[in-house]
Amino acid sequence: VGTTVAVVRIFDALPVRQKDLIKRIKKHRAKLMKMIQGYAILCVGVKFSLMDVVGSDDNSSEDVKISTQMGTTSIEQTVSSVLGSRFLSGLSRISVDLTSAIS
Repeated sequence: VGTTVAVVRIFDALPVRQKDLIKRIKKHRAKLMKMIQGYAILCVGVKFSLMDVVGSDDNSSEDVKISTQMGTTSIEQTVSSVLGSRFLSGLSRISVDLTSAIS
């Protein structure tokens, strides 16, 4: 149950864009990873899986880049699954009361 998004043969109809993508693939891939990481961290309780599939159907390899669990109840759990428990241990919890800002 859920939504699957597959990006295949992107920019085939736009050769200039495709050349730029190929030329700067590492930069574009890093940008995409940061964006998906942000969504995965903020969407508590939603399962995210980002896989890099390389090759043709007969000879392809899958590499899991991001994976979160469904049913997480806190942002700490999602941060830990996306960025690692070591990263999480370096963070400090803060509490902000915004009720006075609303009035």
